[in-house]
Amino acid sequence: MSWRLLPFFVLPGEQNMALDAWLLRRSQERQVTHLRFYLWTRPTLSLGRSQVASKVADFDFCAARDIAVVRRPTGGRAVLHHMELTYAVTGVFGRDGFPSGVQETYRAVCEGLCLGLRALGIPARIAGGASGRPLPTPKCPLPCFATPAPGEITAGGRKLVGSAMRADGAGFLQHGSILLDMDPVLQQGALRDKSGFPAASAIEWLHPFPSWGAFLAALRQGLQSRFESAHAEPFDLEAEEWEDVMERGRGLRVD
Repeated sequence: MSWRLLPFFVLPGEQNMALDAWLLRRSQERQVTHLRFYLWTRPTLSLGRSQVASKVADFDFCAARDIAVVRRPTGGRAVLHHMELTYAVTGVFGRDGFPSGVQETYRAVCEGLCLGLRALGIPARIAGGASGRPLPTPKCPLPCFATPAPGEITAGGRKLVGSAMRADGAGFLQHGSILLDMDPVLQQGALRDKSGFPAASAIEWLHPFPSWGAFLAALRQGLQSRFESAHAEPFDLEAEEWEDVMERGRGLRVD
């Protein structure tokens, strides 16, 4: 069993989202699993596919602070990608160690990430039960990190990783934001809802902060341990495949 591991890319938001959607399609066609970790070229607000942009994003603030706004191929609530690391896994239900159900697969991926985060010294755990109040719907203007839902990753009782999944036939895409640190001014300002939220960030437990290589290696090992994957084979796109991704990305910008 092996996964296809992509390079550590730093891309504009629309290309990041288009690439994740492209990998989902490739997983369906070739029955393979892809894993990637990535950053964004500038602060970017990603909106869930069902959210109404005008009710969620503060476009004046985003324009003034050079924050891009893009549409995700997954559902869920708005996420500001800044001072964080994003992960993405695409695969096929019931293959490469994945369960056959959506919720079970979502939890399994989170469990693998938890193993890696705990190896780094972060007290990550899977949230259980209810959060103590009704959970927002995907169309809610609240930010993704406002409340942890059952099955999400927390640390110190606060949400650390915000994840979203899309199931398409037998294939799935799960990606999410791992907070490394947080700028509350940008986090609150980018959204129409200006209330704060008590999210956790990795830097609270990591002194000194490890190298990117060590951080990514721990997360890869955690996932491979959870799914008993022997190794991850390097994978990159051909030039014409990159052209397809960039073309598809142009339709994901939100103005």
